[in-house]
Amino acid sequence: MSRLGRLLGTALSVTILATAPVFAQGDCLNEFQYPGAAIIPDAGGAITSISTCSFESEYSQVSGIQSGATYRFRLASGGYITVREGVPTGPVVAQGFAVVDFLAASTADLYPHWTIDDACAQQSTCVETSVQYFGDCGPVLAFAEITEDCDNQTFIVNVDVVSAGSGSTVDITVTAGGFPSTFTGVAVGPFQLGPYNFGETVEVVVNHESNPACDMDLGSFQETGECPVYLFCGAPAEQFTYCYSNGEQKVWNYLSEGGTGSLVLTYVAGSIQAFGDILTIYDGTDATGPVLFTNPNGNDFDLSGLFIASTTGAFHIT
Repeated sequence: MSRLGRLLGTALSVTILATAPVFAQGDCLNEFQYPGAAIIPDAGGAITSISTCSFESEYSQVSGIQSGATYRFRLASGGYITVREGVPTGPVVAQGFAVVDFLAASTADLYPHWTIDDACAQQSTCVETSVQYFGDCGPVLAFAEITEDCDNQTFIVNVDVVSAGSGSTVDITVTAGGFPSTFTGVAVGPFQLGPYNFGETVEVVVNHESNPACDMDLGSFQETGECPVYLFCGAPAEQFTYCYSNGEQKVWNYLSEGGTGSLVLTYVAGSIQAFGDILTIYDGTDATGPVLFTNPNGNDFDLSGLFIASTTGAFHIT
């Protein structure tokens, strides 16, 4: 989503790329602050949003720092975070990609600088940034991604436990189909969950060994949509529902099987918001096919009643 009123190019979904001065490795230093006011992390440990539309060419200010506490900074794009202390140009106290933890030794303000990478490349496209306070324990750190098996219509969740924090091992709690299960005593390193059927939503939480306040919620996982959904000629029409969120990229593939009829797509209801939210429908199995539809940018678009027919027996939708 765009940060309206700040940059016309962004409102028109134009990405502005630039190259910042290159340092030996990291130590990035941006010139402009956003938001203008300091952010105070939630004292109860909830993730505190810094902005839903930070640019990877800015820094932010975080106040209310408690000495002895750990602070976790997140950059949703997976870009590079350089944390400076005291003033925006102060010494670098922590840095890294995507998620960075810092154990405060003072109450001085912290200034995370957001960039694309450790070469300090910049861009002016909205990304989500946040900070989280951890009191008396070191938080666990883990990442996860899925691997899909298109033939069997299943997926697995690959969890990478990077750190057990102040514990020696972690537990992993998985909720699938509404039923939770826990794997205990998981060591640092890779851990595989599944397989799960397409259509299932799998929620994963990596638990600290002894302190729930230092757990890490990895969120929900489901199939990407890149594996084709097969629609059989002569069968009743299938209906699907989806609501997108900020900054999301999603793919759907539909492929007809059997018969010589047409594959058609009808939107019963729904809309696309203005400024940067783009729905594109291709005639074929990937983005190399002819474009059958793209919503106009700059105005909200009502999808109700939209009717599209494929000439290839396949739709690729992004």
